[in-house]
Amino acid sequence: MARNPYALPDSPYLQDVVDFHRPEDGLPPGRIVAVARTADGRVWVGGTFGLCCLEDGRWQAVGEDEPRCTMGIASLLGVGDTLWVGTETGIARLEEGRWERWWHDAPAPTRCARALVADRDGKVWAYIQRRYLSPYHLWRYEGMGWAPAHIPGPDPIGLAPAAQGGILAVNGETLAHVTGDRYTPLPLPALPEGTRLTCVAACGDLALVGTSAGLVEMAGEDTALVFSPRNS
Repeated sequence: MARNPYALPDSPYLQDVVDFHRPEDGLPPGRIVAVARTADGRVWVGGTFGLCCLEDGRWQAVGEDEPRCTMGIASLLGVGDTLWVGTETGIARLEEGRWERWWHDAPAPTRCARALVADRDGKVWAYIQRRYLSPYHLWRYEGMGWAPAHIPGPDPIGLAPAAQGGILAVNGETLAHVTGDRYTPLPLPALPEGTRLTCVAACGDLALVGTSAGLVEMAGEDTALVFSPRNS
């Protein structure tokens, strides 16, 4: 067959492989609400069934002997080989096969831990909604215990590690840098009136802020609106 003179040369395309895990494949039935991976290569899922781990290609139930640590899971976070579990009644940690739990302890985030994030120093931050009988919605684990980090304004709706240490917290109106008890609002590029901030993500020195007007990219002190639905 003659070669088409208008055809472009082709090259191999290495397609990513997707594996689906269903109850019939060994995953417990129920709604999954959180997924995490630890440095030892294990994948964890939390949901209405409790906590499960994918190890050597098989799903295994974890924490059945400590049901208070895995009941009502709302969030998961892997830091090194350690798994942090946010539940409806507090926070638990699985480290080297041992469980530790903060539940109705003072001071500690002892209500629904909606989000867990680790900063660049490896410190773990937890977010709970203030309506859950607590005046604080951000907590930071200091290695020996938890300390509250008070921030003004509405509850945050997104957390991410900050390049300069601490975390970035976003609510509908403000993006802020939080380190301990210090709260510093950060400038954003000019956005249309009425724009709402919706989420934040970070990788290395780059942070991305989702807004109702588009996506804002932050690299150091430089910020720019890099994508807007109105211009797509």
